[in-house]
Amino acid sequence: MKKILIILIVFFFYPANAQLDALSKFQLFNASSINPSYSSTIPFASTSLYHRAELMGFDGNPVTSTLSYNSFLGESNFGLGLNFKSDGIGATTFYDFSLDLSYSVRLTESVFMGVGLRGSVNNLDIDYQSLNLYNQGDIFFQNNIDRAMLANIGFGISIFNKSFNISLSMPYMLKQYHYDSYARNNNGFESSSIDLTYLTANATLKLNSKFNLRPYIMVKASSYFDSQTDVSLIAETQKLDFGFSHRFDYSSSLYLGIKLSKAVVISYSYDLPSNSFEYYRNGAHEFGLRFNFISKLNNVLNSKDKKNKDLENEKIEGLQ
Repeated sequence: MKKILIILIVFFFYPANAQLDALSKFQLFNASSINPSYSSTIPFASTSLYHRAELMGFDGNPVTSTLSYNSFLGESNFGLGLNFKSDGIGATTFYDFSLDLSYSVRLTESVFMGVGLRGSVNNLDIDYQSLNLYNQGDIFFQNNIDRAMLANIGFGISIFNKSFNISLSMPYMLKQYHYDSYARNNNGFESSSIDLTYLTANATLKLNSKFNLRPYIMVKASSYFDSQTDVSLIAETQKLDFGFSHRFDYSSSLYLGIKLSKAVVISYSYDLPSNSFEYYRNGAHEFGLRFNFISKLNNVLNSKDKKNKDLENEKIEGLQ
């Protein structure tokens, strides 16, 4: 009974009445999911897969999966990004597919700006019949929400060089409504998207040829809730990455990344809850897999003029 109550509380207050938002604690390695300009800031093609599960041990626990592909197209200074996200919590499942187009320009001798636009389509399903309702005849829970694909647009901008990156993004700019028509007409439950704005900053501090430190901060703001702030610090070596992240008033996380090669990284992080849910949670687990297609970069460099080579060489030095 306690498990059912906790899931119902989370369902109604974790914003289940809105478009779900992925809660990756190490967004530094999954930046394209929130920033449409990301593909203009990397000098290679990259594919990443992340899976996160929270409230382990409870039926209907929050689960998020993301799959992305990003490539800097080099000769034209354009970047291309493809993203797929699946979010689920309780009776709610949200799917989103997006296409990013970005462009980078030189601001100074060593500083660049990337601007990106996003087009996306998404679908929200809420299966009320899967809930253990006290009143099975409640009219507001009779009709599931199964809305056809809705379109949205997003925007992102990044200022960066080989040692830092500052980004501002809004992945969903349009207000969307997924609702049961009876509930909407009678002041009942409805589900709508939430406005989210992200401000991120990270730096690469080269301590020596084999060891880097990467501090990172992300501030997430919305008109629906108080802003959230994540801070993290990642230590990078030739074979391993390890670090710590903290989300204020929520949880702290530990991170480990294993570099199988220069192009392949697998990662794992574990959340240590620090808010009022800590007595009911068994933590959160997040697994990641990243591929960087360095060979593509070598082919690109061989076909570029000096201006574009300089642009890409600057990015290579700050390889993300």
